[in-house]
Order: sequence, then structure tokens, then C-alpha cells
Amino acid sequence: MTEKSSTEITLRTMTQSDIAAGMRLCNLAGWNQTAADWELFLDSDPEGSFVAMCNGQIAGVAATITYGGLLAWISMVLVDPQFRRMGIASMLMKRAIEHLKNCPSVKLDATAAGREVYVKLGFADEYELHRLTNDALPAVSNSIPADGCQLTE
Repeated sequence: MTEKSSTEITLRTMTQSDIAAGMRLCNLAGWNQTAADWELFLDSDPEGSFVAMCNGQIAGVAATITYGGLLAWISMVLVDPQFRRMGIASMLMKRAIEHLKNCPSVKLDATAAGREVYVKLGFADEYELHRLTNDALPAVSNSIPADGCQLTE
């Protein structure tokens, strides 16, 4: 038996003090979320975002948000690379789905890396999205103002 398979993983509700860990995972994944994004999820539903703990470390996170009780979105399902392939994303997703069980429509955006997890949980492709970049253009800073104002040079 490997050390990974005998490691206990626990889930708990995410708090404001976990935002830095969520940002660390976003940065590791190359995603563009901000601390203000995490705050929006936590302010919207303090019980709707989750943390996976492994060996005293935050190994993964997931966030949910509902819109008028009719539509919910599961977002920012992220697992630290050193803890991948341990079922953490699936655990977080199942917890998020359970939290949203009374919402008639639950959706998410899937990266290629996460799609397999989501399909196994019953999610189906609605349409395909491609994110494109252009290395010839200057990079935009990841520090977007909390008030969401447009960035200027």
C-alpha cells in the first residue's frame, strides 16, 4: 500500500482565512481568479465553499454560488498537484452537489483536466469553450481592483 492510499482526506467549509490557499491553487493552475472572486463566493453563501485537508495541508478547494435559487454554479475546483489522483476533486464535487441538491439547475465550466471527473458524476457537455491567448500582446496583471473597475495604463 502506498502512502497516498492510506492518507486520510477530510472536507470542511471554506472560510475567509482559506482565501490565500485558494489563490495559491489558482496560481499553480495558471487561473486568473482573484481574492475578490473568493470573497464573492464566501459572502454569497458562507456554507457553499469547501476545502479538502490532507496531512494538515489544504489539498483542494471548490466553490459554489446560486442565482435566485434556480441556477447554481460549481467553480474553482482545484487540487494541489502533489495531491492529485487521490479522489480529492471527486470528494469536493460530491460535497458541492450535495450542498446544491435543492437547486433545479447546477452547471460548471470544465477544463480538459477536470472534465473526466465531472462526466463520471453525471455532468454532460452543453457546448465547447476555447480560451485563446496571444503571446504577442502584453500580459494583463492578475491584480484586478476589488471594485471591478476597468484597468487603465
